[in-house]
Amino acid sequence: MNKQVTDYIENAPSGHKEILEELRKIIHQNIEGVEEFYKVRRPVFRKGEDFAYIRDSSKYVALGLYDTSYLENYKGLLEGEGEEMRHVKFRKLEDVDHDILNKWFKVIASRL
Repeated sequence: MNKQVTDYIENAPSGHKEILEELRKIIHQNIEGVEEFYKVRRPVFRKGEDFAYIRDSSKYVALGLYDTSYLENYKGLLEGEGEEMRHVKFRKLEDVDHDILNKWFKVIASRL
């Protein structure tokens, strides 16, 4: 685990910290050999290429996904205009849908 990413998560406000930790855990559980970096003021995850980031903002935590063209948009969770980069917003820990995220990351893992 990357110390800068850990520090970023540790310094997030209560409520957001738990969401960031959970997203990080889900990514590591689904993507074998994932690397994490602190890049452009946010944690970025890669395996050969960047595929996701997590970001804390004042009202929510965002999970950004690169190249979502092959992901099914379950429950309309993916926001954004393009297919190159889309994101999901989480306002509370209960918003984290493990089933959907596990499905997405399994598909992503198969393409890396």
